[in-house]
This record gives sequence, structure tokens and C-alpha cells, in this order.
Amino acid sequence: MNSVASIKDRLKNKSRETGRTLQELFTLYGLERTIYRLSISRYRENFVLKGGIFLYALYRGNYPRSTTDIDLLAQRISNAEADMRAVFSDILSQEADDPLCFDLETLNVTPITEFKEYHGVNVSVTAYLDRTKILLLFHQCCTGIPGFSHLGPGCVISVLELIEHQRMELLRIHLALFGKD
Repeated sequence: MNSVASIKDRLKNKSRETGRTLQELFTLYGLERTIYRLSISRYRENFVLKGGIFLYALYRGNYPRSTTDIDLLAQRISNAEADMRAVFSDILSQEADDPLCFDLETLNVTPITEFKEYHGVNVSVTAYLDRTKILLLFHQCCTGIPGFSHLGPGCVISVLELIEHQRMELLRIHLALFGKD
């Protein structure tokens, strides 16, 4: 496992190299490590990655617009508050080879667009890289949205993360922007 000091040093160097703020890179690191945990969880087939973090992954981290959250589309899974709390608690509890710690006491699930036909939830949680606090946000939509019901197995892509020599494979990723594989 990489030490906290090593990861922080590499993120500081990356900040100097790219001109991105250190806080932005801490957030991206937290999002990447969360996606990794999702990819090794039993729920990996229940979520489609979409939005800005999808483009970030697709362009191997060279997507110019920063993203501060993860947009997901749920499939074959309930998006009721209690169910999503249990799902995300399980995902965030996955063992990973990194020092990121999630404070599950801060796990918050809030319904969004609940009066529309397709509603979802916002999920937030605080993570820590040693004493550095990182707020992570997830926007999850329900299943049944037209154009997404036919999603099948996605392609497998390998993503080089912010920290060199750490790779993750996204076991399931879709061209969710276009609503088809």
C-alpha cells in the first residue's frame, strides 16, 4: 500500500505540473478510489458511470473540465433511501490498497426529483486521507429512463490514475451519454 505521505507528495507534484489545485486533486483521488471500490463490489453490474467522471475516465484523466462528483445510473436495483444507504455503505467498506478512509457516520442519502417520473438520490460522504478531509458526492438516477433500458455488457477500460503505478480496470462502463453501447 502506498503511504499517505507518498500519495500526498505525488498529488502535490501533480498539482505543480498541471496547474490544478491540490484540493481538486484530492477530490479526484477520492472519486477514483471510490470508483475502484465500486468496480470490485458486488454492485459493479448495477451502476453505469456517466457524466463528467465518465469523460475523465474515457480520456484517461486528460479531460480538461474538472469534475467534483460521480454521476451514476442504477440498473436492476432499488433506489429507495434505505437501500441506497446499505448499497453505498457496502461499496465504501470494500478493502482497497490505499489509505483513503470513509466516515460512514457521515453517509447521507437524499431523494432528488422525487415528484418526477424518474427520481433518484444524492449521496454524500466524508473521506479522509490522513487528516485531509475530502467531501465526496454521488448523483444516482433510477432505472427505467428511456434509451437506457437496453444497456448490456460494457467495454473494459484500464485507467491510469492520478498516482502513477496505480491502475484500475473499470469492469463495466457504458457510453451513457448516447444511451447505447
